[in-house]
Amino acid sequence: GKCFFKEYNETLLLMDFLEGSISLKGNPDVNLYLNAAAWAARMHNFFEGNVPSFVKVYDPAYYSVWLKRMENEPSIIAARPWLQDLIDYFRKHIGILTGAPQTLIHGEFYSKNILIRDSIAYPVDWESAAYAPGEIDLASIIEARKPEVVERIRESYLTARLEDSRFDKQGFEKRLWMAQLYLHIKFFFTKKEKWRYNHIYTIEKKIK
Repeated sequence: GKCFFKEYNETLLLMDFLEGSISLKGNPDVNLYLNAAAWAARMHNFFEGNVPSFVKVYDPAYYSVWLKRMENEPSIIAARPWLQDLIDYFRKHIGILTGAPQTLIHGEFYSKNILIRDSIAYPVDWESAAYAPGEIDLASIIEARKPEVVERIRESYLTARLEDSRFDKQGFEKRLWMAQLYLHIKFFFTKKEKWRYNHIYTIEKKIK
């Protein structure tokens, strides 16, 4: 990790060699995913409303960048008119994310960015770290998982987040849907294009 100490005007890079660690990506042990989700939730609790000033903030302008990138591909939207409806919905409801409790997030909490040693999660590749809703990290780790696994990961995350009495459970579901839409919009032009179309369409039907 990298830390900036304002009082000394110095940046300190911290490194740790995780001997014997394995990647979470492709690991069949669901319990490791549950551990990773709980780890993220406790980090979110710890940093809620208390993130260092140098961390990037996901504000309306940030989210709008990804929406505009999609809209710059009119042929794709013309072939799927419901995508414009979804873009309009996301733009109208950005406040669900920007008005949510903000905390430190990894930003791309995918299994490929998580190492495991002794069943403990060690996230790597923090270049997308930001001040944003914690549900974005949860949306990352449940992406492309089987429904029954998604439910277990969600419960592991929620159980840990609810250890903090400040956590707003009532708005959790909508924040998670919006977080999932954000990731699909951000990574819209990827090799998972067909899967993303289908998943976006499913989420869009849920929130309407």
